[in-house]
Amino acid sequence: MVDMREQGPWRTAGGAVVALAAGFVVLLLLFPAYGHDTDPPQCFSTFDYSVPCGVGLSFGLGLTVTVATGWGLWSLSRGR
Repeated sequence: MVDMREQGPWRTAGGAVVALAAGFVVLLLLFPAYGHDTDPPQCFSTFDYSVPCGVGLSFGLGLTVTVATGWGLWSLSRGR
């Protein structure tokens, strides 16, 4: 009998791709693509809405979402 909790390499790779895609979407949404040198400086995302000017927040949240999504998919695949 086949154990349904067993992970194949495609399922593991698929979870990694989903986790990386989720992190990339967050990075894309928060990354300051361009800005105006005013006082205070205003930065805008790729989709033309206001975001914080530092890139640390976008990279930090992108990494956090990638790790959280990967951990969530891994824990779901393990079963109870």
